[in-house]
Amino acid sequence: MSELRLPATWDRKGLEAIGFEGFLTFVGMDVTLLPPRRGIYAILRPSASEPEFLNVNPIKRRPPYTPQVLEGAWIAGAPIVYIGKAEPLRNPGLRGRLAPFSKKSSSHTGGRSIWQLADADDLVVAWLETPDMPAHEAETIYISEFKRIHGSRPFANKNK
Repeated sequence: MSELRLPATWDRKGLEAIGFEGFLTFVGMDVTLLPPRRGIYAILRPSASEPEFLNVNPIKRRPPYTPQVLEGAWIAGAPIVYIGKAEPLRNPGLRGRLAPFSKKSSSHTGGRSIWQLADADDLVVAWLETPDMPAHEAETIYISEFKRIHGSRPFANKNK
């Protein structure tokens, strides 16, 4: 099993340096560009400004978080707002996992707080295939390392 590389910086530049691909506008992206294999993905907010939080949630299966909860979860200066995984067992890997998520579908409730960002339509997604490691292991490593650096899990990984 090959070793999973971690980014030197938790931003686009750091992810690109270790092989993350895509960096596509997340909402409405062409999912045929995504690989049907396992891997991890990161959702990034390009803006460095303070976020505005909406008091509605388009994922109707669950009520929205309060703006106070979202403000408490926000990590200033961290472009990565969510780290996720995709295994090919239940769906076609990254393509199958991200397709409904990018449409704000209720079939993907992980990271649901990202839809309460006023600029959610500007978010960007990047992915890294993990052929030599189960995606859930890679996700755990990435979230743990992010937490070590930032003192907390990514914004939308906190409120599940």
